[in-house]
Amino acid sequence: MSGGHFDYLQYRVSELADHLQAIIESPSEYERGVLQDDNVKQAIYDAYEHCRLAFIFAHELDYLISGDTGVDTFKERIIKRLTDLVKDIENVKTS
Repeated sequence: MSGGHFDYLQYRVSELADHLQAIIESPSEYERGVLQDDNVKQAIYDAYEHCRLAFIFAHELDYLISGDTGVDTFKERIIKRLTDLVKDIENVKTS
């Protein structure tokens, strides 16, 4: 599978999610200060979740629209990846 319909832009969203996860799990001294505000902390968690979700949908849609997968495979992969995402998000929140 190669995809490419979206010029692989979904990987930039994934990189952003990785950066947000790093802030959550290993904040710098400045980031620790920022994370003291509960609203900011929640905004970072929410942004992380939305980026991961956006990546999953963009990536699977890329494969579908590029003809690398069919509708049934798309549906199966989305369900599996969303199930895995819920577990991953819980792990990040408890880290």
